Amino acid sequence: MSATSETAAHVGAGTPEAAEPSGVVVEPARRRRALSERFRGRGSAVSVSPRVALLQFALGGLVVLTLLAVVGAWILHNAAIEEGINDASALADTQVKFVVAPSVTDALVRQDPTAVAQFDHTVRSLLLEPGVVRIKLWDTGGHVLYSDDQRLIGQRFVLADDELDAVRTGVSVTTLVDASSPENILERGNAADLLQVYSKVTAPNGTPLLYEVYFELDKIAAPALSNVNRLLPAFLVGLVALWLLQLPLAWRLVTRLKQSQDDREALHRKVIEASDNERRRIARDLHDGVVQSLAGVSYSLSAVADRLRGVAPGDAVADVTDAANLTRDGVRELRTLISEIYPPNIEQLGLQAALTDLLTPLTAAGLETRLDVAPDQPLSRDVSSVLYRAAQESVRNAVTHSRAERVALSLDYEDSTATLVVRDDGIGFDPSVPRDDGRPHFGLLLMGELAAEAGGEALVESSPGWGTTVVVEVPIR
Repeated sequence: MSATSETAAHVGAGTPEAAEPSGVVVEPARRRRALSERFRGRGSAVSVSPRVALLQFALGGLVVLTLLAVVGAWILHNAAIEEGINDASALADTQVKFVVAPSVTDALVRQDPTAVAQFDHTVRSLLLEPGVVRIKLWDTGGHVLYSDDQRLIGQRFVLADDELDAVRTGVSVTTLVDASSPENILERGNAADLLQVYSKVTAPNGTPLLYEVYFELDKIAAPALSNVNRLLPAFLVGLVALWLLQLPLAWRLVTRLKQSQDDREALHRKVIEASDNERRRIARDLHDGVVQSLAGVSYSLSAVADRLRGVAPGDAVADVTDAANLTRDGVRELRTLISEIYPPNIEQLGLQAALTDLLTPLTAAGLETRLDVAPDQPLSRDVSSVLYRAAQESVRNAVTHSRAERVALSLDYEDSTATLVVRDDGIGFDPSVPRDDGRPHFGLLLMGELAAEAGGEALVESSPGWGTTVVVEVPIR
């Protein structure tokens, strides 16, 4: 074996870089892993059992159901609070219209004790019902003309903008009680649970006044919250029923998808078997027909050449001898073609032996080759066939199109994935640009389709003048 033509198979945990032929444009192991990481997991077809898929659907539906229940309950509760606030504003307007406005007198505005006492009697008998905490009557200067807590009568506070707006516009303003406001010093213990409504009142002499009433938020919203509590169980029951009704439909869908997946895989196996059978038939017909006939012709021509030596002119003998040699070369090329059409029995020989045989003709042709194969793994027939055909296509391209002088091939197994890498130091090309005749690179397209059918993907990196690297990665199982 010459120093420039060598095939080496390294079995075990050898370093791939150490096995690369000298002069080949080779990237380190981390670069190869980076190439394969670009499509790791993107094309993997993971088969999930119907029970697992249904469980995932059920858990996902339960999570969505819980979120809908929480969000729905929150929305209904807020709607009930909003309804309570509207009821408080409507109740305050009713108090002003039917009780407060008829009871306000000019004497009350002048702070006449008798008028204040009469108004206090009206408030306590008609307005201080359960849920009402405080009632006040203001003038626009901020003086408290009346309060059910007499400690506030006569005090002056600064009115807020929304309170003055209620006086100017005549539209009631509803807000939560501000515990930090000086006027609410008596309510600071429970201010966070109080709702205040400001409404405009006009005295008989035309003086604008401000009526203020505090409601307990929980009590004012209690009727609406009670309705929500009655609706919430029905809402939750409806969600649970919808979730339960979807489970049988999901089971049917999952089983159909599983059956479709099984049918597709069975069809794929039949296609591969039909392709193999057709390849086997073509190889058998060539071997038993044309190859045998041409081999017989070559033997006959050799015998004729032997008989003509010394009898016929030298030119005639040379022509017959050349014809015999050309016929034998044709037989050899046909046998090589038969080997390519119908690959060796990988199941019996093993993928490593098949790849070694694949590189042997390159060594005989004067190319330097290197083969680095990890210990054989129990691969399925489909996976082995995909890896072999990808290697075959890559090696053929390196010899036929790339005009390479060195070819390196490696096969690793990692994380239940087989990774095939073929590199050459040829002229390279641009994978995104069609061939000179305008046609796409069909060999690369078919390689990618083969890898995709096996649940993997093929990646080609090449540029003019820098060789070519082909990475094919498929799941072992």
